[in-house]
Amino acid sequence: MPQNILNRNVRSIQFNCTFDEYYDFMLFKGEADGRVNDGCLAASINFNKRSCIGENRIFSSVEWDKAQNDNVILRNIGITGVDNGLLKFNKDTISNQEFLNLFTRSSFDTQGNKTFFMYPIVDNTKRKTTDVSFDFEDDKRYLALKGGFYQGFFKTEGYNYQTLPHFIENEWNLEFVLRPRSDYQTRGRTINDVHQENKGIFFYIGTRAENKFWELYANDEEKKYYDKTYSGDTPSGGTECHDEGDDSWVDDHFFLEEEPMPDISELSTRSGYSFDKDGYYEFESDNKHLLFNRTCDGYTVEKWEEEGAEGTKFVFSGRRVGDNENFFLLFNRTCTGQTVDTIDKYLDDKKEYYNIYKGLAGNSFALKINDDGSIGYKYAIKDCDATESESPDPSALTYTVVEEYSKPNMVKDGMWNNVNVKFTILGNDITNKCDPKIGHRRMKIYIYVDGYLIFVSKELPELCLRGLDDVSEKQEAVPYNMSLGGGTQGLMDVIWLNFKDTTKYELPIEKNFAGTFIGDIARFNFYDCALNLATIRAHAQNIEPAEYGSFEEWAFDASFD
Repeated sequence: MPQNILNRNVRSIQFNCTFDEYYDFMLFKGEADGRVNDGCLAASINFNKRSCIGENRIFSSVEWDKAQNDNVILRNIGITGVDNGLLKFNKDTISNQEFLNLFTRSSFDTQGNKTFFMYPIVDNTKRKTTDVSFDFEDDKRYLALKGGFYQGFFKTEGYNYQTLPHFIENEWNLEFVLRPRSDYQTRGRTINDVHQENKGIFFYIGTRAENKFWELYANDEEKKYYDKTYSGDTPSGGTECHDEGDDSWVDDHFFLEEEPMPDISELSTRSGYSFDKDGYYEFESDNKHLLFNRTCDGYTVEKWEEEGAEGTKFVFSGRRVGDNENFFLLFNRTCTGQTVDTIDKYLDDKKEYYNIYKGLAGNSFALKINDDGSIGYKYAIKDCDATESESPDPSALTYTVVEEYSKPNMVKDGMWNNVNVKFTILGNDITNKCDPKIGHRRMKIYIYVDGYLIFVSKELPELCLRGLDDVSEKQEAVPYNMSLGGGTQGLMDVIWLNFKDTTKYELPIEKNFAGTFIGDIARFNFYDCALNLATIRAHAQNIEPAEYGSFEEWAFDASFD
């Protein structure tokens, strides 16, 4: 009887809130025992674990439970890998032939490894310093950033390689242990000296650059929108510099035996995609109407069974034609009809403007700490309300960068801060999986510092991480990137066959996301599930034991083949 009375003696819970501050309330059944939840840990980089540090790379100490890698070898990595230091070279001593081999014949063997890794960005043009190092304090090791940062790709288009999730099913939580340092002195010219408005970016996810080949696709009038000289928007501060310790001598025979370089239009990827042609496309299919196509390479019933092709998806490729272009009409066996020898020139003449913004909205996101201690984000999204009068470039009308920040002094300078950033999808529908054809879901960003909620964003389109509008061989290691300790350089250090030259174009990713964090980072965790407040606070207080030892080199090395 007393128990029944107690069951019905329920006190209602009432409280009032004002809206000028943030409050944390949590009602749930279960024990808030403060245990650390590692059940959905997709990546963990802790600089006190020897398994996380190699001689020139850093690694996650855990493997995402859905990671996949079919011993992928990237055979076109030289095309884009020279732009941010994945492939390093000394431009003052390398010969033309050596660079041509690096550019066109480099391969990158992932060795079947499914663990996420990152490498330090390097400016092969030698115009900027990108300093990173490891230091100790109170028997703890941390990463000291004085102009540089780390970057890595976690998925590739056209290959079965993925080491981190690229789609938010419900919630992501990113944890950082970091310390801004206003007392750090940087050496030479850094990325922040070029783009001072981006100083303080400590994390980036998305495509690390626009399509490098945009410059070959665009005409002179289109290029004027991004020409630094034409627009007057030139980089500020600093002068050219050479990193200390670089072997920058030039032997006399270097000039006497200089080999001529081919024109870029003469080169192609390993599968034959021309560098200077756009409009190529790829798609996967197991449709037998396409595969049993009565060509020499097409399948027959016998060949299908002999090779065990059932259940296999094949990659189809082609080149887009303009509106209302029909190959059956174009190849019409008349004097003016097209042939396989003339169709490429015809398509070039009919091509539309290549929209560099198509792959940026929802695909460029950064976290940033300002000098006043406020913390927030920068995010490229579609701008549905823009009008043509707002931009000289019509293709830019669907693109804008939004940013929001907390109140000042939320992140303390010179002190260690535990920062948790929560990406929460609003609603439970995950069927569209970020398909731009049927619309995006909405999300909110929640930022906690030392276990306390200090910032809530407005509603935003969900992250839509994806490849660029080109074939996969032209964009290896460019989309699906993540940066720790900085943003991304974009194409500010893009390198072509004339590797001694520098780009004169400033594109949107460089302008908005080329920046770096000045300070220290001790730990980074990536969770692909929801964490409640008790768990977030438990993580903020958790201190893992040090595992010191010698650096280990778990090798991903480029080679020529």
